[in-house]
Amino acid sequence: MKFSKIISNSFKYPFSGKELIFSFLLFVLAIILPLGFLSDNNIVMILGLISLIIFIFILPGYMLSVVKNGTKESFKIPKVSLKKNFIDTLKLIVLDIVYSIIPVILFLILIPVGAVMSLSVNDLNSFLVQWGLILGIIVIVFFIFSILQFIATARLAHYDSLSKAVDFTQSYRDLRNIGVLKVLGVFLIIPILTSIIEFICFYLSMFVPYVGLLVYFCIIIPIVCLIRAFSLGLLYSDGSGDDFDFDKFEKEVQKIKYGKLY
Repeated sequence: MKFSKIISNSFKYPFSGKELIFSFLLFVLAIILPLGFLSDNNIVMILGLISLIIFIFILPGYMLSVVKNGTKESFKIPKVSLKKNFIDTLKLIVLDIVYSIIPVILFLILIPVGAVMSLSVNDLNSFLVQWGLILGIIVIVFFIFSILQFIATARLAHYDSLSKAVDFTQSYRDLRNIGVLKVLGVFLIIPILTSIIEFICFYLSMFVPYVGLLVYFCIIIPIVCLIRAFSLGLLYSDGSGDDFDFDKFEKEVQKIKYGKLY
């Protein structure tokens, strides 16, 4: 699967059907609380707080279902399922904790060790080299485990199994099967591209007070989140052992968009 295909189809995905409205409505939950503050309405603020809590515990699980669609070569945007999305969010929290254990332990060990060693260093250059080495090791380890967690998230979505997702060995094998450079491309380039879009849209939204920000948070941000999640799914379809038919994908997208039959 070409990297360019992953990018192009990821950017097409949010516009593949009318189900996009589900994503917009989900993000509306996040803006009710700010609207309550602006209107100084206690009832709206209480409803907004409840809505925000629901949003926080539903959004990660919902995006995981988007990742799953990518791994299963389905271009449909999923509907919100409160129970399923909530459970998936809890699984993602566990996954984050598991993949953070080793980097955090390393951090807690190296920082005190470095501080103790610094007491016996009198030369500034030696001090800088020592801390540069320590911080470099910490950053590299955190980055490596971030990549593994990235793949593990796709494994969780694809297999719907937390035990398979926390399998470090299998995550590493999937990373090698897909290709390290390709994974790094999706891990780094997709966020950069979507961040540029976010920045431009946010800048333009400032010219239309209130309405512009509403459009930004309820339309632009959901689209960006869908692009990022689906790109991970497409990436993982390359290493899951399933054949992804991109020609079929693009034809079905066109059918949804133009109402044509192929």
